[in-house]
Amino acid sequence: MEITEFKKEKIYILGLRGKLDAISSPAFREKFFSLIGDNERKFLIDCSNLDYISSAGIRVLFEASFKLEDLSGKLIFCSLSENVRKIFDMVDLSSEFPVYPSQKEAFAGFDM
Repeated sequence: MEITEFKKEKIYILGLRGKLDAISSPAFREKFFSLIGDNERKFLIDCSNLDYISSAGIRVLFEASFKLEDLSGKLIFCSLSENVRKIFDMVDLSSEFPVYPSQKEAFAGFDM
């Protein structure tokens, strides 16, 4: 899995490409929690190029979400690929996380 990252208007954007699974989840978790440790609090996960997410990847997202909640942070998702949308729907993640069709719409979900 590849991660692209940049910051825009106090929001840290992580673009995921490939598969977030048992193999790639530990590196993603390390990266994500390192950013949280660096006092980043608002995250937008762009899933437009994410092909697959496994239970290991979902677990990392929940861990990060709980940590951010404790720190008054926020985690939002956008641009789910068709495969990832199916997985989100199957395990009802859309009711657990804010999901927007595009980055532009997702930015409106943050309290700026």
